[in-house]
Amino acid sequence: MRPFLAITGTDDDAMIVGDASNAARRAVYRGLPPGQKAQLVLSGADHMTFGGGTGMAEAREGGRRLHRGPQAAALQAQHQRVVAAVSSDWWRWHLLRDEDARQRLRAPVGLAAADLWEQG
Repeated sequence: MRPFLAITGTDDDAMIVGDASNAARRAVYRGLPPGQKAQLVLSGADHMTFGGGTGMAEAREGGRRLHRGPQAAALQAQHQRVVAAVSSDWWRWHLLRDEDARQRLRAPVGLAAADLWEQG
């Protein structure tokens, strides 16, 4: 199996009709065979958390306003730091065999108590 890193948030739900629900996003990890897989679920992160935006409370998409909960916008900077650190370490480990990165992935820095990090 090739390495697979899934990253989502507890509020990362369907944005448009037919889009994947949060349950469907999280089912991907469970559906993969055991091995080189990991999943990061950030508590309070929504779909826009992962878009690299500015943390605005609202954004325009296709003429509609996409509303964000205040928690997602407030946590966006912290969430983006965690995503950057975990994804960098994940690929450093798998592509470069960086043992320091592997060790950091045992307990990634910056996770909140309600966040989920699982490997295997």
